[in-house]
This record gives sequence, structure tokens and C-alpha cells, in this order.
Amino acid sequence: MRSPVVCLVGLLVLSSSNVLACGDKFVVFGQGVRFQRAYAAAHPANILVYLKPDSKWATPENRERLLTVLRMVGHRPQAVTTLDEFQAAIATSNYDIVLTELTSLPTANETIAGAKVRPTVVPMIFEPTREQMKEIERQNSCTVAVSRRSHELLTVINDVMGQRTKGITEACQRKHA
Repeated sequence: MRSPVVCLVGLLVLSSSNVLACGDKFVVFGQGVRFQRAYAAAHPANILVYLKPDSKWATPENRERLLTVLRMVGHRPQAVTTLDEFQAAIATSNYDIVLTELTSLPTANETIAGAKVRPTVVPMIFEPTREQMKEIERQNSCTVAVSRRSHELLTVINDVMGQRTKGITEACQRKHA
């Protein structure tokens, strides 16, 4: 009785070498799903990205990379680089979120003060130092540390949009895991 069972199990194991369990097909080397392709925004947002022209992150390739990631997950981003373009965009359209560099935060706050619908401003700091990261965490602000491999920006945008659906538009508090 034991011999036929062992033979049957052995036959099944040897004949099913190409069968992968549920989810294994995503782990096979070179066939994984990238985060941006698997992630979809729970709350798609109208986003205005304001990057100063003198910033190294305002280069066309970096700006397009940021906009592409935002579009891939379902957001509707628009980028501006000058203060005049920023003021015109705020005056003529309704945005849920304004992404701007930390150094542009005072200008962004002044500009949105007169907007009909006030967007939530999410400051970004690109490739921060450890001291800058400690200060951001201490403040519990929505400042996002952006790097080429980090997906924290998408998480913060989703949190902000969740707060906006509850009627909280003025400030942003981070959710820490």
C-alpha cells in the first residue's frame, strides 16, 4: 500500500516541474511586477507640480519621470516651472494637491491663499540628508523625501486624498506605520 502512494507522489512531483503555485509567477527572476504598475491610486487627484527652473529636479527628464509615475497610478498631474505659470494655474483650475519643493513652500502657500478651492500643499525634498530626514519626522509634516527608488510620495498623496474626502483640506498629518 505504501509503495503505490510513494510512486504516485513521486510521479506527480516529477511531472509538474513547470507548475507554479499562486503568486510564484510574480517572483520568478525578471518577471516581477513593478510597484508603479501594480499600484493604483485609491483616490485619483488633480495635482499641480511646481518645480523652480533652477532646480536640478526641474530638468525635463526628471520632471517627465515624476509626471509619468503619477499618471501611471491614475493621478492627473500638470507641471509648471515659473511663478507666473503657477499663479495662472491656481487661478484657472481646481487642484487637489500642489507638489512643490520645500524651498518653494512660502511662495506656494501665498499663492494658494486666494484660490477658490484650496489645494493641499505637499512639500518635497529631493535626496535629503539624515539631518533633514530627522527634522521632517520630528515635525510630522507631509514633507516627502523623494528619491528615484522611493514610493513614499504616492503613499502621502493617497493619505492626503483620503483626508480630503473626509473634508480635511487645510493641513496634512502623516500616518506612520
